[in-house]
Amino acid sequence: MAEITNLSEVRQRRQKKRARKGLVLILVILLLTFVLSLLYGSRSEYGVDSFLELFQSGSGYPIEAPGGKSKSMHDLDGLLCIVNDTELSMYNSRGGEAFQAKHQMADPQVALQDNMLLLFDQGAKSYALYQKNVPLVDSDTNFVIYTGAVSTKGAFALATRSEDYLSQVTVYDKNNSPQYTWNYSDKIVSCVALSPNGSKLAVCGLFTEDGAIKSQLLLYSNGELVDTRDFDNALICSMVFAGENEIRGVTDQGAFLISDKGKLMGEYDYKSQPLAAFYNTPQATVLLLGDYRQEGGYEVVALNSQMNRQSSSEIKGNIHTLKADSSNAYILAGSNYYQIDLLSGEHLVAEPSEYIYDLQPIGKGVFAITNEEIVRMEQVAAEERQNDSHVVPEQSQTDDEDDWDSETENEVTEEQTEDILPEEPENVEEETEVILPSTGTPPSEPGL
Repeated sequence: MAEITNLSEVRQRRQKKRARKGLVLILVILLLTFVLSLLYGSRSEYGVDSFLELFQSGSGYPIEAPGGKSKSMHDLDGLLCIVNDTELSMYNSRGGEAFQAKHQMADPQVALQDNMLLLFDQGAKSYALYQKNVPLVDSDTNFVIYTGAVSTKGAFALATRSEDYLSQVTVYDKNNSPQYTWNYSDKIVSCVALSPNGSKLAVCGLFTEDGAIKSQLLLYSNGELVDTRDFDNALICSMVFAGENEIRGVTDQGAFLISDKGKLMGEYDYKSQPLAAFYNTPQATVLLLGDYRQEGGYEVVALNSQMNRQSSSEIKGNIHTLKADSSNAYILAGSNYYQIDLLSGEHLVAEPSEYIYDLQPIGKGVFAITNEEIVRMEQVAAEERQNDSHVVPEQSQTDDEDDWDSETENEVTEEQTEDILPEEPENVEEETEVILPSTGTPPSEPGL
């Protein structure tokens, strides 16, 4: 005879089973969140909140732009990072605010590499270090800061004035503890670069000789000087490590590739063309050569990994912004927006951009800021370009749109190379006014 099944008991057992599974799932999620928060940040009061903020849903782009005057935009390991005159703001792929903090820096400058960001006040004394959206350090130096750099491990370097020397470079660990210090009695440090693991340092010092300004490149490994190289007829504007053993550099006369031991591995000569702007990262070096006042535009030159010319093209209009990733250059010049394929030099997009004054590529998107909002534009692949027109895609993001590509764009270290030497000859000062911008672009303010 078949047994009679008590449906009520079956339902109760199933409910208890589901409840146990749900409880286990909640415990696993909480444990995972706790572990990641410990790994993610050293300060417990930031860890969990910062981790969860990364996945804040947001309503999609466009979003309202932060108030104040925008200084710069950056890709911080997939977060859109915006620095203005009063705040540091970070947004996730959905437009949700992942971080926001006030600052009191008069001239905030950014050095970043992977998920590490160093914010410092050039010409003043304050600085701060962030691991993505987690604050690690907020401190001050004893003397005014010239420039800085950061590594993927969190070590960072600051070049400052000193009581007894023209320049002092100190390397700190991510806990703000000094590791090495070098002093220079006859040089002002204009740019520095750290290798990804922070063990190697490149320093550019400017000095005068017979009334002329010259550059000296000093290479260090684990606190020891390895080699020096003089640039008698060129001023170094930017340096960045491409891996642990190679350094990509830009000067006012040419670009170079050098090993961490000082061996020259490649170079590109501008052939007397003036350097108007540049963008130098481990993935790409893009140059704008020419004189807008004489030619009405520039030659865009993309260099390959050996610092040979890979492609070139022409653009019109005065340069406002130049950014690049491993595939494309993104330029605001005159009242136009350009997307240029670095491999072929082909213009994938050339459209009016009267209201955009800065932009930043992240993954498959290009994020642009206007006076009122931040918009997202899709990148155009070379095979998708229409032969009879250049169409800028829709500048918005729907709720069901995929997040941007999470593949990390490595640190874009843009070193300060402004003219800070006292009593320079007038002809040198006039030359470096354009070629030594603070962010790889001319010193003129981004305009409409």
